This record gives sequence, C-alpha cells and structure tokens, in this order.
Amino acid sequence: MAVRNLFLFGLSLAAGGITYQFTSQLDQSMRITLAIMVIAVILWVTEWIPLFLTSCVILFLEAVFLGRWGIWEEKGTALFFGPFFNPVITLFLGGFALSLAMHKYNLDSIIAAWILHKSRGNPRRLVTLLLLSSAAVSMWISNAATTVLFMTVIVPIVKTHTGKNVSKAILLAIPIGATIGGMATPMGTPPNALAMDAIVRAGSALSFPLWFILTAPICGVLLLFANWGLEVIFPPANKDKVERQTADRIEWGIDSAGVLVIFLVTVSLWLTTPLHHIPDGVVALVPIILLFVTRLLKPVDLKEMGWDTLLLVGGGMSLGVALKESGVAQYIVQQVAADPLPQSTAFFAMALVTLILSIFISDTVATSLTIPMIIVLGGVKVTDPVMMALASSMGMILPVSSPANAIVFSSGLVRTWDMVRIGTLFSISGILTLYIASRLYWPWILSLPLFR
Repeated sequence: MAVRNLFLFGLSLAAGGITYQFTSQLDQSMRITLAIMVIAVILWVTEWIPLFLTSCVILFLEAVFLGRWGIWEEKGTALFFGPFFNPVITLFLGGFALSLAMHKYNLDSIIAAWILHKSRGNPRRLVTLLLLSSAAVSMWISNAATTVLFMTVIVPIVKTHTGKNVSKAILLAIPIGATIGGMATPMGTPPNALAMDAIVRAGSALSFPLWFILTAPICGVLLLFANWGLEVIFPPANKDKVERQTADRIEWGIDSAGVLVIFLVTVSLWLTTPLHHIPDGVVALVPIILLFVTRLLKPVDLKEMGWDTLLLVGGGMSLGVALKESGVAQYIVQQVAADPLPQSTAFFAMALVTLILSIFISDTVATSLTIPMIIVLGGVKVTDPVMMALASSMGMILPVSSPANAIVFSSGLVRTWDMVRIGTLFSISGILTLYIASRLYWPWILSLPLFR
C-alpha cells in the first residue's frame, strides 16, 4: 500500500474541509462546490494521484454531497454524469480513432516526413512551424479538432527523435497555436460566437473582417510570446536535433487509401461546419463508425484509446457544471461587478475573471456568465464582448482547462507542471496584451472612417 499517497490524498480532502468551514457566509451548495474545487485543483496540480482518478473523486463527491444523496436530491446525479459522454467526449473518441488508424497504416509517417523536411531537422524551427500551422488551421475548425490532427503525426516524432525538453516544447506548441488561432475569427471557438450574438442583440454589428483586424495583432503578439516562452522554459540542448525522415519506404495499399479517405472526409466536414451545421462532436462519430465498419480498426484496437483522458476531461466538465449550477461562478462575477470601479477598469477586471474561470470551467460557460454582467455594467460597445471571448481562451494552465490541453496531456510526454509553467506565462502575457490592445489599438481602429 502506498501510505505516502494515501496521506497526501487525505491532505487534499482536509484542505477541502477547511474551505467548507471558512465559507460559512455562503449558501450550502456553494460551500460544498468550493470545497470540491479546492480538492480537485490540489490533486490536478500536484498529481498525487493519477489525473483520471481525480475525476472519479470529483464525481463521487458531487454525487454524494450535491446529487441524489445530497442537497440537490431533486436534480439527481445525471447532472454530473452527463458531461462524461457529451459531444466534447465524442470529439476525443473520433480523434483517437483517426490517430490510431493513421498510425496503424503508417499514414502519420508520411505527414511527419513532410513536416520534418520543412523544419530541416531544427527543433526550434519545428516549434515555430507547429505554432503557425496549428494557428492557421484553428481559425477555421475547433481548437480540439486542430490539436487532434497535429498530435496524430507529431507524437511519433517526439517519441523517437528529440530530447526531453524539446519534446515538451513541440507538443505544447500545438494547443497553444490552436488556441491563438481560434481567437482570430468569429467561428474559431464558441465564445467568439457568443460575443457576436451579444453585439447583435445590443443593436450593433461586427463584421468578419473587422473581427480579424481587431484580433490579428493580438494573435501575432501571442505567437511571438509563445515561441519565446517555449524556448526559454524548455531550452533545447545543443545536441538536440530532429531526424529528417523520408516517406518513400511506406507501402500504399487499399487499407491505407481507405484510412486517408476517411481522414479527408472527416476534416472536410469539420471545415464546412458553417454550411451543414453539424457539430464537431457529431462529425467525430463519422470516423469511428467508418473505421470499424470497414474493419480498418477492430474491437481489440479499442484498448489503445485514451480512456484515461476521457475521464480527465469529463471530470473537468462535471466540476464546471457544479460551479455553474451552485452559483459559485455567478457569485464571483457579481462580486467583481459590484465594485465601484471605473467602467474601463471594471471591464478589464471582468475579463480577468473570465480568464480565471475558464481555467476550471468551459470557456463557453465562462463567457456566457460574464457577457451579461458587462451589459449590466453599462451597455455594450462592440469591443466589450470581444474582450470577454478572447480572455476565455487564455486560461489554459491545467490539463482540464481545455480539450486541446487534455489531448496533449494524453500523450504521457507532458506533465501538469509543464502546462502550468507555459500556461501561466501565456495567460499573463495574453491578458496584458489584451488590455493594451483594448486601450490603445481598438479605439484607434474604430475611430477610422471605414469602421465608424
């Protein structure tokens, strides 16, 4: 028996109990939810127990103290179990199935060879290439789908051809680039759509070109910060070099062609979501169905799926449900809104709250909580909802902070502390860049005759 782990687990539970005792001024459900959140954060950051097990702890505590046997008896436990198989989870499953099939039939080696050829064996150049390419793709499809596509071909590279630090930098470049790219267009991520909707409901309008003009410089600055941060935090050794591969030894057959067709069909459906309106999570069922129906993947291949990652993501979303339903997230937002701050300062404070909330709950939920508050604070300028949407994308400190983070964490080559270090730098640089842009760049752009 691992007595040390048991003791440390007990400490995290004790921290939750202390949190419950010191929040007696709050509603009972809020106190319990805060205690569960403290326990979860401690276990996520310290990794005293496996991260998927933390999700089981979260679910157990929610079910017992909030669900059918707790104070929300009428809501039952389905409220907390539901996130463990929602469209985000199916997106992961579809990504895992594609990744497995491409690796099984060596298609990932072909794409990897092309990427390595372009990087010329230089790990720094490879990191930059991944940041830029994942950002470009994520402007048009979801961050999670983008991360799945790139991870499929990059994991074989980092497992065999790089040093430890370089592997981490290469892997983390993917979700960071995808997150930055998702900020650049209205369809890049769901919070952007919420911001557009709030602007329309307020009687204003924000065109696609204007959104891009407002956000592109911010994305450019963040890409520079990310490139610099990855090199500083994970410096490559002088001997580190990515071996350049060739794909001419790979034999093509009907199976390889079948996997490629399914891959292209899936990507095409993700790219054309604005036309057919089928959600990414539903599209992700297509490769699962086709790969197993055609016997390109067999039932035994299911064992290779990242089930621990699915539990990890489900636990994070389940905690997000509790934070919303208990009123904790709303309470935090209202406390900021109640402070007698100048309007511009209050909006920035709300953006900061959005960022912090998005570390622990869905960025979409965080944005849906804060955008109504900025309306209460004094109406909506075109840029106010945009600020909330961008801030929600910057909270990527933990594996559970975003599906993209969780996908990279599932490789087993990146630890929580690695994400905390680069994620903290990204969040701080992001919110400061956003503040400067909102005070200097955005007013100047909106003052131009073309956009009045």
